[in-house]
This record gives sequence, structure tokens and C-alpha cells, in this order.
Amino acid sequence: FFLFFFFFGFFFFFFFFSTDVAKLTQEICEKLKDYKEKEKNFNHSESLLNKATTDYGQLKLVEKDFVPYDNLWSTTDKWFKSNRSWHNDPWEALNAQEMENIVNDSGRILSQTIRAFKEMPAMLKIGEHVKKEVEDFRKYVPLALALRTEGMKERHWDEVSAVAGFDVRPKEGFTMTTVIRMNLIDHLSEIEKVGEKAAKAVSYTHL
Repeated sequence: FFLFFFFFGFFFFFFFFSTDVAKLTQEICEKLKDYKEKEKNFNHSESLLNKATTDYGQLKLVEKDFVPYDNLWSTTDKWFKSNRSWHNDPWEALNAQEMENIVNDSGRILSQTIRAFKEMPAMLKIGEHVKKEVEDFRKYVPLALALRTEGMKERHWDEVSAVAGFDVRPKEGFTMTTVIRMNLIDHLSEIEKVGEKAAKAVSYTHL
């Protein structure tokens, strides 16, 4: 149970270093897997020697109890890195489908983690904070999917511009941050229709 005291005691420090903590949890997971493999080998050797097999039930409990910690920090690290990338990378590099998958997976895993930490206020607070970030961003996913639809041509961007009331098109420096700052979310339903048109145009060319 040293692991639990370790994470709880250094909560405030680790909160600002999610990548370091994620690496640490991954290392611990690898060590637990290694111990599990050694357990299997030891028990096998004991069986060959007709000896009573040693019970490593405590190791199984530690492995099970550590899962929420690994899920919390690995998901938090992936979320922070992805979110930063989506906001700052060039528009043509944005993978909206991957964004949707990461948002859905992060929300699901964090919900499970929050339930696991309901008796641990410090860890619960971290999970709830990150989960809120995920849910606050979720509304932009349909917008990204529509604007990053394969087949978006100049005429489609003209339509988006007409809907928004000002020029909108992926020029140099155009990113997801630009999309958010333009408040294009206010015109989501109309922009989704433009995306659908672009998608249909592409499907026709593949016939």
C-alpha cells in the first residue's frame, strides 16, 4: 500500500507534472506485470517439485487497486497533450475523428475513475477537474468534424463565411483556436449541413 500513500502525499506536485506521473504509473504497471510473470514461473516450479504453491493474492489486489491510478494519469496526460495539439497545430494536421475518439474515451475512463476515487478527495478532485475540461470541450467536436470533412472546397468555405457573417477559411495560422475564438459554435447546425454537402460531393466522385 506504499503506492497509495506515494500518490496521495505528492498530489499537489504531480498535478502540475502529469506527463512525469503518467510515465511513473506506466513503469509501475510494467513492474506489476513483471511480478505477475515471476509469480507464474515460481508457482510452476513449485508444482514441478511437488511443493505447495505460494499464494500471491496480495499482488493481485495491488494490481487491481492500482488500475484507477494508471487510468487517471495516463488519460490526463493524453488529454492535456491532445488538447494542446488541437488548439495549436496547423489546421490541415487536425484529425477530427481522432479528436472525437479521444474525447469519448477520456470522458468514459474519467467517469469510471471518479467513481473509484469517491472516498479519496484529493484524487477525486483531479479526476473531476480533468473530466470538466473534457466535457467543456466536447461541444466543439461536431464543429471540427464538419469543418474537417473530406471534400471541403472553396465554395463550402464561402457558405461557412456566409453563415458566420465574415470571412472564414483555413489561411496561414488558422487553427482550432481560431475556430473557437470566431464563435462558429453558434452556427453549428448550419455548418454541419455544409459539411454534409462536402461529404456527399466526395462520395459521388468515388462512385
